[in-house]
Amino acid sequence: METKISRQDGSQCGYQFRYAIQYLPKKYEATSEQQKNREIVWNFKNGNIGVETEEIWKYFVREVCDIVKGKNKSDFIVCFIPASNAQTSYYRYNCISYAIMKGAGVQTSMKAISRPVDTAAEHQTGKSGDPTEGFVYDADLFKGKKVILIDDVITRGTTFTKTADKLVSLGAASVTGLFLAATFTPEHRFRHLWQIIPGTDYCFYGGEDMLQ
Repeated sequence: METKISRQDGSQCGYQFRYAIQYLPKKYEATSEQQKNREIVWNFKNGNIGVETEEIWKYFVREVCDIVKGKNKSDFIVCFIPASNAQTSYYRYNCISYAIMKGAGVQTSMKAISRPVDTAAEHQTGKSGDPTEGFVYDADLFKGKKVILIDDVITRGTTFTKTADKLVSLGAASVTGLFLAATFTPEHRFRHLWQIIPGTDYCFYGGEDMLQ
């Protein structure tokens, strides 16, 4: 599924992204399938190797191949949104980075975006402030390139859009997001996060803050 992300203020930012599975937050009662998806996401976040690991690698390789299909691969680079610490980033992304280079023939870089100072994981402390604060960018690695930006889960899209904006401001030609999962909730009206627009493959964000 491919979607267009909207900023929380309702304007379109124009960045495209893709994801593989739906993630239901832990506070909600889950079906067996939803619980399975949770465990896949948790394992991926922590860099754990599980029975689904090879399928995750194949998913990222397949989607990168599709994004660059018919285009000059040298125009692209795959970058990664850093985890809360360098060790988790390494375990989460290192094998995927290698698989993409080998399977899709596209340059990757785990150094293009880094977080030199470790922080507490947002899913443990709650999201507050700017989630990209502390990111360091090596513009020489992606300037003039079409960036495929990989992360674990997209919920409100704040980290993705802020990072994409920064990449473009530093010279990236474009940014496309590629995620393992997108967060969905069962609540109605404005209390859900991402909602499918009927008859399309598009989603929009309708968080509580949009009630204002």
